[in-house]
Amino acid sequence: MSKVLITGGTSGIGYELAKQFAGDGYALCMVSSNEQRLLKAKECIERDFATTVFPFFVDLSQAEGATRLYDQMQQDGHHIQVLVNAAGVGYIGEHVNMDASAETAMITLNIQTLTILTRLFVKEMILAGGGSVLNISSIGAFFPGTLCASYYAGKSYVYQFSRALADEVCKHGILISVACPGTTKTEFFERAGGKTPTNGMSAEKTAEIIYRQFMKGRKVIIPGLLNKC
Repeated sequence: MSKVLITGGTSGIGYELAKQFAGDGYALCMVSSNEQRLLKAKECIERDFATTVFPFFVDLSQAEGATRLYDQMQQDGHHIQVLVNAAGVGYIGEHVNMDASAETAMITLNIQTLTILTRLFVKEMILAGGGSVLNISSIGAFFPGTLCASYYAGKSYVYQFSRALADEVCKHGILISVACPGTTKTEFFERAGGKTPTNGMSAEKTAEIIYRQFMKGRKVIIPGLLNKC
């Protein structure tokens, strides 16, 4: 049975992607800093799909979170074929007035953790002769984000990092895809200090499009015609 590691898989697009993989028979390694939500996601997915979920309770917004997760997975003997970096947070407000520790945690999760996990697991995939990575960026990667300056900049990093890495590792039979969803109806906006838009695409539909295109080997995935335009 193929195995996928999904960060940010307990809510929003990450959770819907977890369901897509589970529906295709993948075993899931899921990680979250919220143990209650993690165990609830495990319960729901194992109830609805014929698969196994391996939960990892790790805070990936901490500097050592990525290596801690990797070490735990190594100790437990987990070897993955697919990595999905879906974990991410955002903050809305003027940069100069933003809480410094909160912004640092956001940058750690959105950029540093994604980079470290990608490096560690792609090394394994090279040795194994193949694998794939799906990084979740945003349509915001293509624009400056007034009142979300460091968040948008981080998503631009994820996009450019993924595009470059795709060229580096394709010779090893490894696919690196980056998805850039637009406005999506999730808890993301409320957590960032705003309101959930009423005109966004549902997380379920967004995940369906991303998953389908990812399985077709697309390197850049932009769900929705309006977002592509």
